[in-house]
Formats: sequence, C-alpha cells, structure tokens
Amino acid sequence: MRGTLARFLASYFENRAKKIIQSHDMWRYVGAYLEQSVSTGCDYVDYLALYNHIRKHKPGYVLELGTGVSTVVIAYALQENGSGTVISMEDHQYYLDEAKKIFPNELAGFVEFHFSPSGEKTRDFFRGGGYKDIPARDYEFVFVDGPNLLVSTDRGTDAEFGFNFDFIEAVKLSRKPVSGLIDTRTTTSFVYHLVLGDRFRYNYLQRQGVMLPTTAKDLLNAKQITARAMRKRQFKRTFKT
Repeated sequence: MRGTLARFLASYFENRAKKIIQSHDMWRYVGAYLEQSVSTGCDYVDYLALYNHIRKHKPGYVLELGTGVSTVVIAYALQENGSGTVISMEDHQYYLDEAKKIFPNELAGFVEFHFSPSGEKTRDFFRGGGYKDIPARDYEFVFVDGPNLLVSTDRGTDAEFGFNFDFIEAVKLSRKPVSGLIDTRTTTSFVYHLVLGDRFRYNYLQRQGVMLPTTAKDLLNAKQITARAMRKRQFKRTFKT
C-alpha cells in the first residue's frame, strides 16, 4: 500500500511540474530544445525545483554537472533575475557540441560551457568521481546530473557507479556557502547524507537529494562520520568481561 501511494504521489508531482513548466514562458525555449536535443533530460520536478531555487536565491554562480535541458532552465531563471552565470560541465565532446548548436541565443550570455574529462576521486574511505577541471568561482548552487562515472571494483572487470565528488569541490572552491540539488542519484545522495550530516535532506517522492547551504567547515571527515554512526546506532556490548 505504501509503495503504491508513493508511486501515485510521485506521478502526481511530476505531472503537476510538467503542466507548470509547459504553461510558463520558459517553455518556448525548453520545448524547442527538447525537440532537437540528444540529451535524455531530467524529470520535470527537477526543472521546476531548479527554476524556483534560482529565482528565489539569485545565485551569482551556478555549477551544473552535465549539460542538457537543465542548462536552458537555469539560464532562463538567471535571465529573469537579471544576472548570474551557470558554469555547465560536460565530459562528452559530442554532447557538448550538440548542446551548443541548439542552445537559445537569447540565453547564451548567461552560460559558460566547459569541456572536462572525468575521472576517479577519493575522500577518506569514499571512492567516487567527477570532472577534473572545474573552473574556480564563488559558487552558490550546484546541480548534480553528471558525469556517469563507473569505478572499478575488486571483482575483476565489474564496475559500479561511484558517487559524484564535485559538490565537495565546489564547496572548497567557493568563498560563499553552497547549496545543491541531486537528480535521482541514490549513491551520491547516500554519501552526501554521511558527509554533510544535518546539511543534507532527501526528497523520497521526487527522488531529489538536497544540500543545504554548506561551507568547508560543514564537511565531515571519516572520524566524525564514524563517531556519528556509532552514537546513532548506540552499539551495545554483546560480551561479558
């Protein structure tokens, strides 16, 4: 019953967001882009959340991890704000070139497209990945929708999706608190739940990880993460002395 209700509500929120986006002036850009794009895109709840956050908080610099339809939404919101720049990262030259070809001219002044290879990155006992060459800016918001990096395991040729490291990179680069949104990536959401502690939220129905404004001092290290886990689970002594 709970699963059925959750699927119903998730579908409701997605359809509601789609109607809002399609009735908005931004649809003339988003709709045209979708007709030509080779990108798989995101959920409409993501587009609406991006638009609402940027309009409300008016960030100067946005870091977007994965170029696509969301780039149009972010750029449109920045245009409505009257200022701001989205640094849009992509590790596939073909997708980046195609995106630039069809990107709306009216919004181009609010975007800096950046190609960068992706690779493995580590933090304490976590292995993940991200873009190797993120420009140094005072980021205030990060949208995590790439790259799709597989990390090797100790099981021969098998590989698994690693968490995306680049929100941490943005926090380290910026002199301002950084907030963020994760699109459906449960592995990345789980790691940030550990690394950020109380600075992280997960929206189950919309499958969104939400990072509250974060600075470098909010990033927990391995010792702190372990200590919090031990306290939370209240490990009991199972042997007699």
